Amino acid sequence: MHYDNTDKKAHKRNLVFNKWFREFETFFPLEKFNFAIEVDNFIFYRSCIIHKNHPEKQRLLNLSTQIYS
Repeated sequence: MHYDNTDKKAHKRNLVFNKWFREFETFFPLEKFNFAIEVDNFIFYRSCIIHKNHPEKQRLLNLSTQIYS
């Protein structure tokens, strides 16, 4: 998930995303990662939900932090 806060609704979106995570983690072993990335004075908030045993987890996390580099 990727969202910015220009509409001032980032907090509400994060609450919904957290709710999804809690619901799904009861069925699957998941981990949630949050990132905040600033680009041209805009802050983009990102969250990733990845299966704890995903063989490419570290690569996916690295990509999530490099997308705006």
